[in-house]
Amino acid sequence: MTEYAKPKVQTIPAIAHADDGAIPFWMDVEGTKVFTWYHPAQGQEKQNQAIVLCNTFGSEAMLLHPAYRQLAIDLAAQGYPCLRFDYPGTGDSQGSPRAPELLASWLRSIHHAVDFLRNESGVARVSLFGILLGATLAAHAASQRKDIHALLLWAPYISGKNFLRAVKLQSSVITANTDNIRPADWCDGDSEAFGFLLTKEFSQALSTINLNKISEAPCKQAYLFARDTSSNEAKLAKVLSELNTELTFEDTAVEDLSAITAEMQIPTAINQKIISWLQDKEKQSSTDAIQSSSDPMPLEQQYATDSFSEEVVFLDHHEKLFSIITHPPIEIGNNTGILLVNGGSNHRVGINRNYTEWARAWAAQGYTVTRMDICGLGDTPPQKGQARNTLYLDSTLEEVRVNIEHLRNTLGLQKIVVAGLCGGAYQSLRFALTSQKIDGILLINPLRFQKPLKLEDGRNTHNSVQQLIATTSFLAFVLFFINYKNWSTLKRWGRTSLSLVKHACLQLLQQLKDLAQPKKWGTLSRYNLAAKELVTLTKREIHVYILCSNTEVILPFFKAALARYRRKLNKTPYFIMEELSSTNHILSPIWSQKKAYEQLSKQLKIVTERKD
Repeated sequence: MTEYAKPKVQTIPAIAHADDGAIPFWMDVEGTKVFTWYHPAQGQEKQNQAIVLCNTFGSEAMLLHPAYRQLAIDLAAQGYPCLRFDYPGTGDSQGSPRAPELLASWLRSIHHAVDFLRNESGVARVSLFGILLGATLAAHAASQRKDIHALLLWAPYISGKNFLRAVKLQSSVITANTDNIRPADWCDGDSEAFGFLLTKEFSQALSTINLNKISEAPCKQAYLFARDTSSNEAKLAKVLSELNTELTFEDTAVEDLSAITAEMQIPTAINQKIISWLQDKEKQSSTDAIQSSSDPMPLEQQYATDSFSEEVVFLDHHEKLFSIITHPPIEIGNNTGILLVNGGSNHRVGINRNYTEWARAWAAQGYTVTRMDICGLGDTPPQKGQARNTLYLDSTLEEVRVNIEHLRNTLGLQKIVVAGLCGGAYQSLRFALTSQKIDGILLINPLRFQKPLKLEDGRNTHNSVQQLIATTSFLAFVLFFINYKNWSTLKRWGRTSLSLVKHACLQLLQQLKDLAQPKKWGTLSRYNLAAKELVTLTKREIHVYILCSNTEVILPFFKAALARYRRKLNKTPYFIMEELSSTNHILSPIWSQKKAYEQLSKQLKIVTERKD
């Protein structure tokens, strides 16, 4: 067994914190700033055990972010201090996926988190929790130490090779990159994990991890949850039992992990079982004396590099809005601020960590960039009565405004650009239509352009494509079809082209019905609404840029919706629309992430250099 050598734990003050008491900061791990949330024990009863939550990786980490956050909140509420963090080169942490010895730095961050949490909370015992690859890394890190009290593992990959095989299988069914395009910095042995880079060195290092080969007990107690009856956690259960670890094994699924990840749900049953198990074991175990922590630890809530600096902020608005601001070096800063609005149901790092990487690259060019969590997403809680992970809310516009006011009034920036993917694109567009204080919007793969229609019970009616079709006039469809430039794409779209013809005919019938009823003439203004709104923005000299994957389902219908006004839009310097092939809605092929960054950067330069 390779025993971990403890580093010196640095201590520093907490300033900003969430309403639940959680404190965001960057933990220094041998010179690398690791983004961390410390959840101090809440309530009157303080437990003598703390939990480090070891993250999983890639799309799994993105989809399980709400689950990790809620478990930390639930544990802290029961008196268990917790720490959750992003590994180097992931999330909001410093570093690159190409950094040498990346896996070793991940393991060092787990070890440092254990020492940091014990020192800060003053508890005698520290345990590790993880899901999927996070569980694998937690167990492996525990095997390198002698002081981990318990392991809480849900559906661990038994080996690094198992994880890599799962990634390969997943990649084989994703056909977005039809032309097999690679970015310029692609290296021999690189691979993609659904939009995340795996270098050859990282994959080789990960392949050496095998939990079945642990030779000494990694902890005193373990609580192991199987993914389902067909998964292989029973092998690990046998290994732990043979090493005299006191084991509790849930050999049937307590929660459907696939559903949890697909819907970004909270695994309430798992959380309850973990808390009950910890409390039961607490009663059975001998009482260790609670250690006294050292002086309050000053937690580093901002840090600087040669090319940018970052800080965490909470902005007052109903609940505290959480954002991270990336600043340029003072000597190269310009007068433009960028706000990145959550894409889909994901937190501020962006799908595939694009927002984090783009923010830092743009700061190195002189821009100040805020990546925000709207209410109900990421680390900003929902407003009272609001469900988690709810997109297309009117209230989000106020949250966007609060962040923009901070950029403009507090930081003194003169020009503001709002950008986002999917749901973030929708909110960027809607905010631009309601605000005079904006200079540009960058819309990446927007799926919806208009406010969703709702029934009396509050449920949305019409999906985004149906709603766009319903507000596109027959004349717009006709103008789209007679434009010879569209003919080649009509052939490529296949059945979608037939659908366009079908809906053009339906719109003709609907408009004839409306014209036959004078009372409905006032409703004709709803036609071509998306195009009219874009024209309105360009008349206000707001720079509008739309970047769309050419496989987007809504793209043909959006082009038809623009047809009547396309000539007018093309004449103005304030409207640009471009397409990307060989990619998908979330830009998972890495080459397309880099291409999107290049295209967006060009638009930012146009806005910055434009004379008012």
